[in-house]
Amino acid sequence: MSDPDPDSLRVSDEERDAVAAQLQDSLDAGRIDLSEFDERTRAAYDAATYGELNRLLTDLPGAVPAVPPRTDGRSSPTTSGMAAKPSNDLGTGALVCGVMSVVAFFPFSILAIVLGAVGIGKANKGSGHDKSRAIAGLILGSVSLPVWATFVTLSSTLWWG
Repeated sequence: MSDPDPDSLRVSDEERDAVAAQLQDSLDAGRIDLSEFDERTRAAYDAATYGELNRLLTDLPGAVPAVPPRTDGRSSPTTSGMAAKPSNDLGTGALVCGVMSVVAFFPFSILAIVLGAVGIGKANKGSGHDKSRAIAGLILGSVSLPVWATFVTLSSTLWWG
């Protein structure tokens, strides 16, 4: 009995997640735009085989294709065994605080600015991968801080004035 074609073997959720992370890196690097990222990510999570999954990465430099496990007992590299970029939760925190600062209270603005700046710094040093979230949080915090400062100033003037 012959071995099946590696491209026709089925992929796992972990391998789909690894390809989606590579697509996120390509979006952050400016190699693909947001609509293409959305299209490819949807296709990655809909992919059933290695062939379908790897077609999403063929035109991206530095992308590591998903490799099916070997059937002869020897180990083979897989996308789940790749060295993943470390997480930068500060970028996500900055984005959440930035959104909260628009609708809630001005201390979130300060947190969004601080977390965004630190998150961008970590991403620039290579110890994080979600620089775009950190930038979005920094921008939201920077825009909402003067609005809240004006609101507090006017409110206190009207209250005690």
